[in-house]
Amino acid sequence: MRREVERMMRLRRISIVFAVLGAIVLVIMAAMGIISTIGDYSGVNDEFAEIETEAQVGTKSFNIQPADKLLFFSEGVRNERTLFLNSIPNLTIHNSDKYYVEVTANKDLLDKLEVTTVEDQIRFSFQKKYYNPVTANGRDYRGLFVDCTQFDVHVYAPITEFYTSAEINLEYNAPKCETLAISVLGEIRDGRVYGVDSNALVAGFCGASNVSFEGEVSGHSVIEVMHNSRIDASMLKTKSLSTSVSCQIYGFSYVIGQDVAEYSFTKAGFVLTVVSVVLALLFATLFIITRIMFFKQKEEIDRYVEKRKVEERYLKIPEKTEENLLQKEE
Repeated sequence: MRREVERMMRLRRISIVFAVLGAIVLVIMAAMGIISTIGDYSGVNDEFAEIETEAQVGTKSFNIQPADKLLFFSEGVRNERTLFLNSIPNLTIHNSDKYYVEVTANKDLLDKLEVTTVEDQIRFSFQKKYYNPVTANGRDYRGLFVDCTQFDVHVYAPITEFYTSAEINLEYNAPKCETLAISVLGEIRDGRVYGVDSNALVAGFCGASNVSFEGEVSGHSVIEVMHNSRIDASMLKTKSLSTSVSCQIYGFSYVIGQDVAEYSFTKAGFVLTVVSVVLALLFATLFIITRIMFFKQKEEIDRYVEKRKVEERYLKIPEKTEENLLQKEE
């Protein structure tokens, strides 16, 4: 019996160890999930200025000089980060030689907006006075949150280079050009690039970007993705395609082309996700198994103890008392 009791207590201790290890893994998973979702793009930063509006929607046109590069709320302009809350910009780029911009948004936003042409660049931003200085991760920049009900932009120009640090939806009719370049440091939640007709393509995407490509590249194409981006280039004809794919924790990225497909199965973010989930499930399973074994062992011991108690009641010799002796003499 002593061995059985020791085995039961050993199972109890082991189950507690597995429970603690499982809890530690869950805490680490939660911490990694929180770290990967906090920051400016989560919409939480007290240092950012904020414009909040539900004013009536209007439309404003901006005349621009001939240009083929579009910097749409790009940090490369004035080291400014412009992020939209709730309603994000819907950007449509038309392959046109008319050179003008049309914005449909809340009217008070239209007065704060700056659309300028500098050399061969069309630049979108809000007036500088609306941004606050921000210091984060050892870096100084200026930040602005915009909370509006609508922000639709139509750009009429043959844009061959496109840059953005914002979160947007995109419809992009690409012009015929030597090199089509796209750099997304923010996120394209829903995007389509079509009419591609170039000698080369260079594109990079961040965040949870979802973009499809249609058209033809006579030379080499390069597509790089990270964080949680999914790019479908299966409708893009290209002589050759180079891809670079990475992902964040709990993220999954891929690039699919006509003759190549690369997924982030072997990347650090995906591996860490799988390992953490497997460890959590393993420790949970081991905890359940050891607890079941513990309770089974406890039931056996309880049955044994109960049996011994019953046997002791039957075998117990009555004590010699005066009452017992008198009964015996009678």
